[in-house]
Amino acid sequence: MRRLLLCIDNHFVRTPDGRIWNNGIVGPLFWEKYLQYFAKVAVICRVAEGSYADVHDLSEASHPDVTFYAVPMFQDIRSLLRKRGEIRTVIREAISQGNYDLLVIRIPSILGFYVYHETRNLACKTAVEVVSDLSQRSPSLGWKEALKFRMLHYFTKRLCARADGVSYVTRYALEKVYPAHPDAVRAYYSSIDLTDDYYHVRTIGQPDEQPEIFRLLHVSTLNDHAKGHKALFKIAANLLAAGFLVEVYVVGDGKLRSYYENYAAEQGYASFVTFTGNIANKAELRQLYINSDLLIFPTEHEGLPRVLIEGLATGLPAISTNVGGIPELLSSSEIFSYQDVDGMTGRAAELLSDPALRQEVSDRGYAKAREYRYSELQKKRYRFFADLLEADAGEEAEAGEETGTGEEADAGEETDAGE
Repeated sequence: MRRLLLCIDNHFVRTPDGRIWNNGIVGPLFWEKYLQYFAKVAVICRVAEGSYADVHDLSEASHPDVTFYAVPMFQDIRSLLRKRGEIRTVIREAISQGNYDLLVIRIPSILGFYVYHETRNLACKTAVEVVSDLSQRSPSLGWKEALKFRMLHYFTKRLCARADGVSYVTRYALEKVYPAHPDAVRAYYSSIDLTDDYYHVRTIGQPDEQPEIFRLLHVSTLNDHAKGHKALFKIAANLLAAGFLVEVYVVGDGKLRSYYENYAAEQGYASFVTFTGNIANKAELRQLYINSDLLIFPTEHEGLPRVLIEGLATGLPAISTNVGGIPELLSSSEIFSYQDVDGMTGRAAELLSDPALRQEVSDRGYAKAREYRYSELQKKRYRFFADLLEADAGEEAEAGEETGTGEEADAGEETDAGE
């Protein structure tokens, strides 16, 4: 019976009944990525103790074959150091269970580097899953955040150079920045969970069938200033000044939500901007993608943002920036510098005024998103684990097909561009 020790950076909440909750990124289908190869999964992650009121907009992440080792919640290196004794105790408790076949750490992650340090004497192999590029310059980050990014970037490079296996969420972009050891097993696969029933073929229609008001969409957490919210508001204001009737829906929550709500009000944007908060229900979020006309994501740094793949999977045309793996998703006509508000405004105007062009971009994005179906990504992930554990890759791949690496039912990634 294979066993996995997994360290992830997602935040969870535990209610008094012992159930674990998350904002929608981690759910049953997330665990199945690993449980299709490992019979049991032990997870080291940050967990806050909460009430039932705290999880009203979250979805359950508990699973009978997943054991949570709850590290006390911390938000930065300083709070990690204050709680390092408690954190070390939790990690050592997880290690004491022993007999793991593989340790997987999702990075960049402050907790991940701490776990790596504490587990260096584990007998099993170590793999890292690289989900973001922190080498990218992001001027919207404060000096403390920039310093943290620089440190995380350095440690990510070190772990990739030492791990037995490295997987990347991009085909090319991340491996160039974080090269693996020459003898390491390498793979690329996104951690997005898109099954066939998520996809939607969009029919945009003729000019006389266009909506009176175009809906612009942005999805991310609201925890820093690097996801392009101010650029988004300016683009929308420019479109309104050019005669387009638009409304903006900002999906997500975080410590800066009230800041951006106040900013929108102060700048005169509140009349056309709606903050929805977090949408953990994947079906509800999918419907919002379907009901929108254009996804605008002027982010300053990324790995491979799942928000773009989710939007493309519903046929939603998207405009974004030339950072991380985004050029692997969008054509050059939809990619701009994050500083080029005028360029993004101009392309948005072209798309909104030309339904045939919007249909063309929709079809192209949909075809790209089909490459990220859950079943296709799971084949790559399964082969990665098999190669790492020196199993017969051919037999393992065949076993995977028999045990469910095909299509799965849809479920609730932190829809964040943190990937």
